[in-house]
Amino acid sequence: MRILCPACKYTMKILTSKQISNELRELFADCESPACGARAVMHVSLSHYTRPPESNFQSMLENLVKGLSKEEKKKLLAS
Repeated sequence: MRILCPACKYTMKILTSKQISNELRELFADCESPACGARAVMHVSLSHYTRPPESNFQSMLENLVKGLSKEEKKKLLAS
């Protein structure tokens, strides 16, 4: 991952990071430009899945099947 300094647009080096939650990580970074030398705290967060984890998909399918009537389940198995 490449992070640019908001002040000078030079690359920043991530020194360390801290897990805040399952979806949020805090990064501590220094600008690599000797002329700038900025230090910053940034956040990286999960916005959304483009493909959900298999466990979520399996759970979703199980809930959908549970909601089907007996006839709908028979049709599903027959196809």
